[in-house]
Amino acid sequence: MPTRLRLLVAVDFSAASRRALRTAARLAAKTGAEITVAHVRPARDLLAAVQEDRPDLVRLEPMLLRRRLDAYYRHRLEAAAGRIPGASALLLRGWPAIAIARAAGRRYDMIVVGSRGRSGIRIAVLGSTTREILRRSRAPVLVVESPSRPKR
Repeated sequence: MPTRLRLLVAVDFSAASRRALRTAARLAAKTGAEITVAHVRPARDLLAAVQEDRPDLVRLEPMLLRRRLDAYYRHRLEAAAGRIPGASALLLRGWPAIAIARAAGRRYDMIVVGSRGRSGIRIAVLGSTTREILRRSRAPVLVVESPSRPKR
């Protein structure tokens, strides 16, 4: 009997990652795939609190800060995974593309990731997590693109 396809869906809680989740759910419904929803949080706790606009956490003692941030991210991640029956959640730390590619290489058959459709100078300057995942991953990557914007 063949093994089930294992999908790793990378989310950053944006509209693009919600589209990726919906696409993965449809794929799983058709194939019986197993889904893990992953989010990569910054490795530095203070940076995470600032990025998430959580001034209530900034002055906490380091161990308490870490526990509260982990709980915050797990809550958001489990809510995202809970939209897909049977999906599991995986909270990672570090740089998103590196952490996702590394996790996928361990036990997943495919990565599903949303693309925000950024282009031009902004992508040249900031880079793209999606492009970096494509470059680093040994597993195939399904990129769910944003709907086309009307041309002006």
